[in-house]
Amino acid sequence: MSMMRRFSILLTGLILICQAGCRVKKSSPADGSNHPGKSLESPEYAICYARGFSIAPSDSGWVLTITGQPDLGLPEYRYRLVSDHLATGGSDEIVVPVKHIAASSTTHVGFLLALHQDNRLAGVTNPGRIYNDSLFIRYRSGSLSNLGRDMAYELEPLIEVNPDLIVQTGFEGQMTGRISKNGMPAPVLNILEWRESHPLGRAEWIKVFGLVTGQLTAADSLFRIIENRYNQLVHTVLNVNNKPLVMTGNNFKGTWYMPGGENFMARLFRDGGMTYPFADTPNRGSLALSFETVLDRFSSAKVWIGVNAVSRTVLLKEDERYRSFSSLRTGRIFSINGKVNQRGANDFWESGVVRPDIILQDIINMAHPGLLQDHELCYFKVLKK
Repeated sequence: MSMMRRFSILLTGLILICQAGCRVKKSSPADGSNHPGKSLESPEYAICYARGFSIAPSDSGWVLTITGQPDLGLPEYRYRLVSDHLATGGSDEIVVPVKHIAASSTTHVGFLLALHQDNRLAGVTNPGRIYNDSLFIRYRSGSLSNLGRDMAYELEPLIEVNPDLIVQTGFEGQMTGRISKNGMPAPVLNILEWRESHPLGRAEWIKVFGLVTGQLTAADSLFRIIENRYNQLVHTVLNVNNKPLVMTGNNFKGTWYMPGGENFMARLFRDGGMTYPFADTPNRGSLALSFETVLDRFSSAKVWIGVNAVSRTVLLKEDERYRSFSSLRTGRIFSINGKVNQRGANDFWESGVVRPDIILQDIINMAHPGLLQDHELCYFKVLKK
């Protein structure tokens, strides 16, 4: 039986508790899967890792707050999530469960797929980048609309789809508030999982998608399973003596980009039992480095992760100076192309956002071969000669 199948059985067979100080309180708000305002005992879903949103019960349903991002020019947004019979038409309302969703990123698709709510997806930008075959077939058949390119919506197809909710990445220049043109008063919701420093913080945004689709209980349960598995994996490498030096990325037109210390990849390196020299830098995005700086800090690195090349031969054709790195001699060089289909779509950017536990398994396997018995790489693959 493969590791992936055993893990699938684990997901369906275990009832796990939330770790890392995440306490569950009892309250009486309406769950997103029920009619807001109905009196029932349901858990108040604490947010354990994510810093970009919060959820609170209200008399009529839930209040979802998206944290302000001053460096992006994004103020705090607060939404009241209510059922249809309690809707008042307010500008801050989202009527749940949402029936038709417009999405601008494959990560949004990944969240909906994990909850089996992809039937609510009315359109996406760049549908050709979707990894999931069923959704791609929907796109080719015309039942899933192409809404634009590069995470930017085109207004005409968006109006034609007439979604109940527009989700986007919150990048500069994107729409805000509500779109009210040609009878389409759809709320716009920024999904900022990419701003999270902790891999579990990124995955925890599944609770937002659970809230708007009426699947908050399912989202919370799935997240707890993923969290528990992730923390179990972290525990397996706590006492390893050898924490190999890891480098990542490529030299691109004279600049080598590596994740800052507050980037989720830096956290994965740490949790996977690796040494990463820039782990303490206060950067959430990427560090722009010179080749000389990288060579000075990483020449002895035995592991090289996230290489943008199909083989070592191709890598050396791009830059012969790569021969100076130890990893080229050890052969422990890996790309993130473990799940790339014939269309070139990469599942790392789709289901990967929801499954940091599987990514961490890959990281540990690359750093400490043999520590996780019978584990095969999922999102990563070794670079062949």
